[in-house]
Amino acid sequence: MVALQKITESVFDEVYGTFLADDDPHLSKVDWQRLFTLSPHQDEDHSGYALFDGDQAVGMLGMIFSKRTINGTVRRFCNLHSWYVDDAYRGHSLALMRPALRLSGHTLTDFSPTDRVCAISKKLGFKRLDSRLRILLPSWRLAGHADVALNEDPAIIATRLTDADAKLLEDHRHDAFGHLLVEEGDSYCYTIFNRVERHAMPYCHVHYISNQDLFARHAQPIRRCMIKTTRGRYVAFDARLSAGAKLRASVIVPFGSQQLFRPADVRPEEIDSLYSEVSLLGLTTFPNLSHTLRQWAQPLRNLWPGGETRSAILHGAKN
Repeated sequence: MVALQKITESVFDEVYGTFLADDDPHLSKVDWQRLFTLSPHQDEDHSGYALFDGDQAVGMLGMIFSKRTINGTVRRFCNLHSWYVDDAYRGHSLALMRPALRLSGHTLTDFSPTDRVCAISKKLGFKRLDSRLRILLPSWRLAGHADVALNEDPAIIATRLTDADAKLLEDHRHDAFGHLLVEEGDSYCYTIFNRVERHAMPYCHVHYISNQDLFARHAQPIRRCMIKTTRGRYVAFDARLSAGAKLRASVIVPFGSQQLFRPADVRPEEIDSLYSEVSLLGLTTFPNLSHTLRQWAQPLRNLWPGGETRSAILHGAKN
């Protein structure tokens, strides 16, 4: 008999061995456990759902819950990841998604959906996020601000933060993340970042920026510090996190990877990649160029005679 079961500590070994152990050779069991470790600040008692046929796991959907204070209001989020279903049980796929869809007042996010998941999710009310990346290029010659104070010690940073930011630091206080506090008078900008290695060049990915204006004003010393700390070639973050900010020596990648959200009173620019598989596993969000070109080419197949043949050429040998 096929039944849903919450993913708890007692179930993790089963779903890990069945679906995750061979998913990515770069990730260990300890890496995956970060996604299934409950935050002390969450109300939920699980980190997703598994589909079982008797004692055998035949499907799973991971969920990372978080509560964020945005403009003084507490908002609830649920990040969806790792949706797997054995071929023989495809008819039960939506059973894994239904508990997420029934969540009241939660904004759902999915930062690494496949094309098939995108097609399904959009029918369920998900929308596409602007996932373009802003790249801060190394710019050592640009002058910084001598009056700005930078601190990377989490113990010291914790004493200077609001309660909301202190909670973020507590939840991300392990080796996977770097923390930087920039202070100017009575104001500060707190950032959380990590090193991404699985790309053509290693880079620093910023997942959270508490004060966009202060970040932009002191972008030069910030980028120098982050590049030195992570040994990355440049700094990157979702362009939506700096909408309207003027950042020197920066470019925006004109296309993005696929990222989805199902909003609950949250604007797209208020959605970052904390509490997600992207930040917890150090994944790259650079779009796959060949995949993007295939998507752009798809609408052309019916525009001229022989469109099917032309489309096959544009798409190449692989789907």
